[in-house]
Amino acid sequence: MHDTRTAPGWQVLLPPGWTTIPTEAEAARAASKRLIDQAFAGKPRDELVHARIELDTLLRRQAAQAAEAGARYVHALTRPIRGLPVSATLITVPLTIQDDTSLLDTLTDVLGASDGVEEVGETQVGQWFALRRVRRTRGRLDDQQQGPEFTSTHVEYVVALPDDEMLVMAFTTSTEPVRRELVVLFDAIASSLQPVPGADGTAEDTTSRP
Repeated sequence: MHDTRTAPGWQVLLPPGWTTIPTEAEAARAASKRLIDQAFAGKPRDELVHARIELDTLLRRQAAQAAEAGARYVHALTRPIRGLPVSATLITVPLTIQDDTSLLDTLTDVLGASDGVEEVGETQVGQWFALRRVRRTRGRLDDQQQGPEFTSTHVEYVVALPDDEMLVMAFTTSTEPVRRELVVLFDAIASSLQPVPGADGTAEDTTSRP
């Protein structure tokens, strides 16, 4: 496990195999290339060109979607489990409460629609009150909505922080065989949220590497 700053002044514990990718386009491109080079090191480049392209497209799309939601980083499980790839991501977005209407609009922008909700309720994240929601959605991999359809599981937390601040944590997986196990993992990661020791909440968001 390693501490990762998930928003300015706040950190969570991430298991081995998780990587942080910046959401800014050029930084995401460079990070994607670095991860792919590491993943395919020692393997014939020409034989795996299609796999490299697909992984690069996926990583950069995840970064772009996270940027649209207001996140500066996307945390992704990039290490295969028992030799098989597993989809799991986390984005976090800090919010300032202005009024109920603007808060609802912002949460809708970050989390998306409320379709497919299976669970919703109050909980605690560390010492902070939070709302937790689990939902299931259907989608397609390509931007034209013409690729194969898949199901995603989302676990979303809205955490009430001091000084009228909130932190949204949104986990997603599309790996169906282990989705229940990943929900347990997501809840464990969320529960590890803590202030960065000595942080004042205004420092640049940086990430410790495994």
